[in-house]
Amino acid sequence: MHRIFAVAITLLPAALFAAEKPNVIFFIADDVSWNDYGCYGSQTARTPNIDALAAHGRR
Repeated sequence: MHRIFAVAITLLPAALFAAEKPNVIFFIADDVSWNDYGCYGSQTARTPNIDALAAHGRR
């Protein structure tokens, strides 16, 4: 919980003074790592909605 608060406090000034405010989505899940999503090459899990978000979002 402290990490989430620290990240939020760190990113808050940048969000307040940004010219164009992008939409940001944080995925928090238990027992899931970055390579468990189809957009990162996983063949075992089907994640079509997250894959669509990744395909149309910024990197």
